[in-house]
Amino acid sequence: MKRVAMLVVGAVPVASACSGEGGTKPAAPQSAASKPVVPRKSEEKLSATWRKKFDAASDKGGPGVCADVGADGCADFLSEIMTLTLDLQDEIESQHRGREYPRTMDQIRKMTRASDSYVEAGCKGSAEASADGSSCFSDASTIMVGSPVIGMNLGTDEIRHKLDG
Repeated sequence: MKRVAMLVVGAVPVASACSGEGGTKPAAPQSAASKPVVPRKSEEKLSATWRKKFDAASDKGGPGVCADVGADGCADFLSEIMTLTLDLQDEIESQHRGREYPRTMDQIRKMTRASDSYVEAGCKGSAEASADGSSCFSDASTIMVGSPVIGMNLGTDEIRHKLDG
């Protein structure tokens, strides 16, 4: 369940103005009243969309889905949550919004560490995964509980940073 990080490089166009004879007059600025106010992409709230996605993923698990944390059904459920988690991380990072969502990013990192540990410990398919003292149970719990926590953290981050989108 390792992932490959992608580097997103954006190009910023540089405009230069020339002055000289025969040039055209610059356009008069429009008043704020004549332009509709559209929030910049970085001001839009992510919680409205992503909370629903995480709620739907959590609901798919059903009671006892991870009673045996080594079972295929549990591993599939955890994989679905982590795929969604990493998709959210990619969206936040591609929009350069990590500073607006610090609690959310902390939770994502916590869940990613748990996911990596689950994989490295060979929890999927292991008869010992549910044994006392196994890190598998703790890792699975961190991922499962992390799903609704991300939804709460998205909202908290948005309130804290006064995002109005």
